[in-house]
Amino acid sequence: MRREADGTCDGLLVFDRAENLAAVDAREACYRRVQLDMATDLDLLEPAPFDCPAYVYVAEDDIPLHPQPPKILRSYLDAVMLGFLVEHGEEGLSRFLAQTEGFEVGIHDDRDAPIYPRPVTLADAQRAIFERMLGEASKSAIESARIAG
Repeated sequence: MRREADGTCDGLLVFDRAENLAAVDAREACYRRVQLDMATDLDLLEPAPFDCPAYVYVAEDDIPLHPQPPKILRSYLDAVMLGFLVEHGEEGLSRFLAQTEGFEVGIHDDRDAPIYPRPVTLADAQRAIFERMLGEASKSAIESARIAG
């Protein structure tokens, strides 16, 4: 996530134990964890089941990128895209892909032998939607990288 004035982000609020934050911080090492104000920073569709801190990981220009970014795991991307499709529909998935940076690093296709520990199984229709939308997003990211470079 990158802060934008008056910007919004489709997503889900995930509840986890505080002791798991260190592992999430390590996984999101190129982002800064920022605490949100549940009352003013989030527009929840229903009240949170309990009172707890909420965080978001924000991209910061002063945090150096990985010198050789790894390719994105297809199994991870499938899980994220399925979540967006189920929760936010094709329009939400399209927004996610348009607002996400980094597709120019490429994708490691591990779908048949997933490396990601929580892979999902896709229906043929979902797979077709993902291939079409991801192809469009990848072309856009590569073109943007060419223009910027």
